[in-house]
Amino acid sequence: MRKKWKEVLVMMAMLWAQKIMYGKKNFADVPRLLKDQVREILIESGMEILMVEDNGNE
Repeated sequence: MRKKWKEVLVMMAMLWAQKIMYGKKNFADVPRLLKDQVREILIESGMEILMVEDNGNE
């Protein structure tokens, strides 16, 4: 069961990373539990420039 949960988290992180790359979401919007995985995906994709914590809603 844990393996399945891990797979779900990886897929969710991939979805968030893709949405960030397409400009639909910001890194600051990523849920806390997924940030490390999304960060890793963005770095592996050469898109670390998109890892901005401030989403401009201040």
